[in-house]
Amino acid sequence: MKKTTKHITFGTIYFLLIAFSFQACESPSRVSNRNLSGLYSKKNFEPKAEIRFYHDKSDSSDVYFSIPRTDLLYIKKQQGESESLIQLSWKLFTGYDSRHLLDSASFIITDQNYFDLNENLYGRFRIKIPVGPLVVCELKITDLNRQSENNYLIETTKDSTFRSRDCFKIELNNDFLIQNFISAKDTFRITKTGESKKLLVRYYNREFPLPTPPFSTERIKPFEYFADSIFIIDSEKGAGLNFPQQGFYHFQSDSTDKAGYTLFRFSDDFPAMTDVLSLLYPIRYLSTRKEYENILMAKDKKEALDNYWIMLGGSQERARELIRQFYSRVQDSNRFFTCHTEGWRTDRGLIYIVFGKPNSVYRNSLSETWIYGSGGNSLSISFNFEKVKNPFSNNDYMLQRSPSYEMQWYSAVESWRQGRAFNQK
Repeated sequence: MKKTTKHITFGTIYFLLIAFSFQACESPSRVSNRNLSGLYSKKNFEPKAEIRFYHDKSDSSDVYFSIPRTDLLYIKKQQGESESLIQLSWKLFTGYDSRHLLDSASFIITDQNYFDLNENLYGRFRIKIPVGPLVVCELKITDLNRQSENNYLIETTKDSTFRSRDCFKIELNNDFLIQNFISAKDTFRITKTGESKKLLVRYYNREFPLPTPPFSTERIKPFEYFADSIFIIDSEKGAGLNFPQQGFYHFQSDSTDKAGYTLFRFSDDFPAMTDVLSLLYPIRYLSTRKEYENILMAKDKKEALDNYWIMLGGSQERARELIRQFYSRVQDSNRFFTCHTEGWRTDRGLIYIVFGKPNSVYRNSLSETWIYGSGGNSLSISFNFEKVKNPFSNNDYMLQRSPSYEMQWYSAVESWRQGRAFNQK
C-alpha cells in the first residue's frame, strides 16, 4: 500500500490540522522487543513535545501536542518568510507485546511567518481508538529542516463509562492543557466527556520520602488514600478554578472507584529547579547524612551548597561542570519520570541521576528494564522496575531492590564525590 503524506500549513493567527490516516501493510515488530532508550535521550537539537490523548467518542480520540518553537529550525524563504517543517508519524498498537496495528499515519506541518519563538506550536489530530484495553501509540516527531527527530511512547485505555484520566479536558488560556501540572497563578476550566457536570475533587498534600538506595531492604509504607480535603465543583460554570496550594488534586465523576484525572501543583518553576531548597534536596543522593544536615541548617544555604560542590570538584571550574551535569539529570528526570511526585524523587529518577542515561530500555505492560553497558557483558548493570497501579498517574514504576547493587551503587556515588559525573558504558 502506498503511503500518503499530508502537508498542513498554518501561521500566526490560526491553523487547521487534518491527518490522513492509512492502514499499514507491513507487520511491525513488537514494542516490547525494541530498545527504547531514545525515550530518555536529551539532545540539544531535537523537537521536545508534550502529548496527550483526549477520549470524546467511542471509536476515535484526539491527540493533542505542543512543541516549543525554540526547538525548531526556521529557514527564511525567498519572500522573506521564515518557515519550519515538522513531520509527525505514528503507529497505534493493541499493546506492548502485540504486532496488531490499529492505525498508522504521517503528516507534515508547515509553520510560517512566526516571529515570537517564546510560544509553543499547538495542534491536534484524530486517531482511531476503540473502547477496550490498553493501546500503545508510538509517535515520531521530525524537524525536517534540521533532520533531527524525537520518539515518544504514549499509552492509554478507553473504558465505556469514560471515567479514565484521558476523558477529562483542562483548558488554560483557551488552550488544551497537555501537561498535568499548573502554577499558583493559573486559572483553568475542566470538563469531562459524557454527562457529568458535578465533579468530586480529592486534595492530597503529602510529602513523599526520598527513594532508598537500590540495595536497601527497607519496606515502603503504602499510600494512604484518605484525602486531606474533598470538595465539589461545577464544570458548567466556566473558567475560574485556581489552586495556589501545592499538592495534587484528583477529579472524579464517580466516587465508587479510584479512576479520574489528577492535576499537580509542584513549585512554580517546575520542571526546572531554581530556588536554593529545590537545588539542595537532590544532593542527598550523593552526600553523607552529616554533610546534608550541615547544608540544610546553614544560615546561608546557597553559600553552603556552592562550597559542597567545590569540595567535590576540587576547583570552581570542575564544580561548575559537576553542577551542570547533575542538575541537568535532575531536570530531565522531572520531564521523564514525574508521577504523583516529582520525577527526581522517583526510583527511576534516582537511578537516572546517579548512573546516567541507560544504554538499553525495554518495556512491557507490567515492567521496564534498564541496562547499563552492552548485553552479555559481565560488567553491565540491569535494573528492573515494576509498574505500579496508581490512580493518579500511569507513569509510576518501583525498583526491584537487591543487596547485589550495593557495590555498584557506592562505586557510582564515589565517582561523583571524586569530581566525575558517573556514566556507565
